[in-house]
Amino acid sequence: MFFGTWIDAEGEYFDTAHFADCSEKYPFQGGGCYLLLGTVGVDFHFPTVTIKKMAKMPFIPDPRMAQIV
Repeated sequence: MFFGTWIDAEGEYFDTAHFADCSEKYPFQGGGCYLLLGTVGVDFHFPTVTIKKMAKMPFIPDPRMAQIV
């Protein structure tokens, strides 16, 4: 089981839970933007998304960051 903490388009944080079957099919692929599909549950008054599918989204690299290693 894995956990993730994300920032949405409005700048709000949310947490995700990734169970073993999902983690094998849809592993984390480093930092970036991800498309997430899951169900929302609330435990102890805090919402968590249980992920069913996840895909890293492509993006255009910033050439200013190419020099930073």
